[in-house]
Amino acid sequence: MNTDVLSEPLQRLAWLIGQDRFADLCDACGGLDTVYIPKRLTMGHPWLRVLTIEEWAKVTTAMGGERIFLPRYFTRAQKKVDVLTLAERGLTTRQISLEVKVGERYVRRVLAGLDVKKVES
Repeated sequence: MNTDVLSEPLQRLAWLIGQDRFADLCDACGGLDTVYIPKRLTMGHPWLRVLTIEEWAKVTTAMGGERIFLPRYFTRAQKKVDVLTLAERGLTTRQISLEVKVGERYVRRVLAGLDVKKVES
């Protein structure tokens, strides 16, 4: 996952909880209006549907008091970027499919410039 395209606060969050957990968090809770991260460990926060108590403690300790906006469906958008990046490197459709963990049909549609979002929804 390429986190270089993220804002600095989102890069810090991805670093704190790990890139896979960050993607899970975006997919589950992204798209909400700006979310306040409390300064203390509090229960009932929507992010606790995804994060463990230990991960949440790291986030509140490091980023408490900040407001953050999570992108929605970060994983889907990132997979599209990964497909295009790997295609530029010369990988085959099958190699890209295995690397990104998507179907070969999805790879072909992305490379053809088709609107994959409509098909996947």
